[in-house]
Amino acid sequence: MYAVTDSTAVFWNDYGYRLNLQSGVWEIKDQKSIQWLCSKAVSLKQTESKQLQRSTILLLELTSSHKVPISCLVIDKSLAGANDEGIILESGIHIPVLSTIEKIICKSEKGTKMTQDETLGVLSYAQKCHNLKNLTFIDCLLPLSFSLESLSSFMKSKHPQVLWQPLKHELRLDISKGTWKLGNSQDSLVLNSVVCNL
Repeated sequence: MYAVTDSTAVFWNDYGYRLNLQSGVWEIKDQKSIQWLCSKAVSLKQTESKQLQRSTILLLELTSSHKVPISCLVIDKSLAGANDEGIILESGIHIPVLSTIEKIICKSEKGTKMTQDETLGVLSYAQKCHNLKNLTFIDCLLPLSFSLESLSSFMKSKHPQVLWQPLKHELRLDISKGTWKLGNSQDSLVLNSVVCNL
């Protein structure tokens, strides 16, 4: 066993945290370090160990709980599912709702298909992240349209911009119609020519 005395201090130096030995909670030691770390994209990769993923998620949780903005989270080929309570990685690890995150990127193996329920699960999570401005899907195949009923909760509240980048194209989800548009186009029919090239 380790003896803990009044003079004992435990630091998480790489991430700027100090352990409160009375409460067992990590506290910010150096807010500038935290802000600098989270000003860059933070990635959770399929190839990473569970231990590394847990450490990264703990950093994100602590940062969000201290109201520090998180610039971008990249879920790199590791998404297994999502709902309004969190994201599940393929490793089985859970990412809770992060209130200060500003952007989420979901990268998949090229051609990976996501069902409407799976996509709506990610959108439900995004809606709970109140500072989120942008949700981007990359390299996956998403449903070409959504029923307005399934998007009704998004229409009633503030929601992030939802983008889809299959190959070189960037499409934007029109929440009011449940269809994808190319760039700033007002015509959802342009999607047909894009899909034919996937």
